[in-house]
Amino acid sequence: MSEKIYFYSSSANNYISPTSLWSVARTSINADGVHWLETQWVGGSDVQGMALYTSVLDAAIAAEVLNQGSSTPDWQIYPFADLNITEMMISMKARKAEYCIMLVFGFSIDDFRSVVCNSTLYRSLQFPESFTISVDLDPVSNKAVLKFDEILFEGMNDYWHEEFANYCESIERQNSLPLDLIKEYARTAVSTALVTTTPMISPSTQYFVSTYSIEKQIWIVSSLQVNGSKPANKLH
Repeated sequence: MSEKIYFYSSSANNYISPTSLWSVARTSINADGVHWLETQWVGGSDVQGMALYTSVLDAAIAAEVLNQGSSTPDWQIYPFADLNITEMMISMKARKAEYCIMLVFGFSIDDFRSVVCNSTLYRSLQFPESFTISVDLDPVSNKAVLKFDEILFEGMNDYWHEEFANYCESIERQNSLPLDLIKEYARTAVSTALVTTTPMISPSTQYFVSTYSIEKQIWIVSSLQVNGSKPANKLH
């Protein structure tokens, strides 16, 4: 019998979303020998949460960058459906009433269209969404099922309107590609990215988003269709 990994549960089917969602995580071991899945968190000092990527390629890029900056390169891509969000929420219940998730839909660039790197991670663009942690949650009898607000995905489409007729549909087709192929494209993306740790930022920079295009085989950039429109005001 294989040892249990806390926060991991294959094919848990724990969410409802217009696109499949992806996590970047690694297996860690507590001092008492308990194995658990450590997920990537993003955000600022005001709002932080577990990163969930709408694009498996973006998740693979994040994992590649994290592994390049780590002495133990063991960050991997996990479908969100394989994470035990019920156990995660229960573990947080004593400290917080809500569980925050950051929906990542691309990476930040500066005025020269260089990808912004903070420490050992590309800065991502994401919308936060919080879910109430029910007192009745149970890993067996009352599992959590998260339903993500579709308006956030409409906001992603507004950001990506210059590149995709429909962002969610295009990304979902890309997400169906074999994972080994996605990882190859992620390595190419990281090796060809123009990266800066000292970005030149203007007020409009927050409205731009970038990722690697498999079709064009270059990094692409788009901007929010209407600056300041909701849900851009929720952007972190």
